[in-house]
Amino acid sequence: MWGSFSGPSTSVGGDSISHVYGYWYNYDENGEKNFVIHLLGNQDADGTVRPTNVDGGADADVFVFDTDHGAYSMEASLSYGVMGGAFTRNINIYGQPYAPAKSLTIDASNLRTFYTGDIFNPGELVVTATRANGAEESIWGGRLTFTGYDSDTTGTKTVTASFLGATATFEVQVEDLVTEQYTGSYDLVQGETPTATDAVLLVDYSHKVCTLTAADGSASITGTLVDAQDDALTMTLNGSDALTVPITEGEDGSKQLTIPAHDEIVSGWGSSTTYSINEAVVTLAAE
Repeated sequence: MWGSFSGPSTSVGGDSISHVYGYWYNYDENGEKNFVIHLLGNQDADGTVRPTNVDGGADADVFVFDTDHGAYSMEASLSYGVMGGAFTRNINIYGQPYAPAKSLTIDASNLRTFYTGDIFNPGELVVTATRANGAEESIWGGRLTFTGYDSDTTGTKTVTASFLGATATFEVQVEDLVTEQYTGSYDLVQGETPTATDAVLLVDYSHKVCTLTAADGSASITGTLVDAQDDALTMTLNGSDALTVPITEGEDGSKQLTIPAHDEIVSGWGSSTTYSINEAVVTLAAE
């Protein structure tokens, strides 16, 4: 048995797809006729495979039973351990007897604008599938396959979505990605203390994201680009308050950002630590 869990709001999906594998059988451990799915593990998109942990009483058997949950007439639930049994993951699954999709209706009015180099994310699509038996079902975009999207060039892309034999088209806008890259020294938290490190600041104006990464790739922090003006940027970094970052011109005509001294927060399991970060000046990298 090979399948997938997916969904923008599920603990398993997390706006992505996690594949699961195992086997199914028609009789439970009591010898009674019952449709049971037994999970052996799951596999992420990057190929990482983890066996299902059933220590501590977590149950990897999925018993499918009749229910009344909107358009769905079948339900299953299970729980299993993750991270060596330190946590238990609980999952409810709703379904219906299989019927092929007859048609798809797609509302793409809230779909984001994409930028050159972006991977397609269907999170904002509202999709309704009508099955051959007349039942209507809301489908998260991660369950569909898509053709026609590319972000190599800008413009309007006509994308075709497919689900169990039914198709529908919608349009996607792709615009130029606008970024600036700065270099300089920055106090990145490595180990127990902030350490002055040669770093690269990527200001992504399109996605409203700021990323500071050690030049050797050993550490990285992210933040949000709150606002951008001609003379200053407003950003957060690693849980900081909003910072006003002045834009100045160096003596050699270079463009510089001055990140003021501030506090950053490093969070861990059940705790967080606040660090004081010194002022940093970074210079726009030559193209």
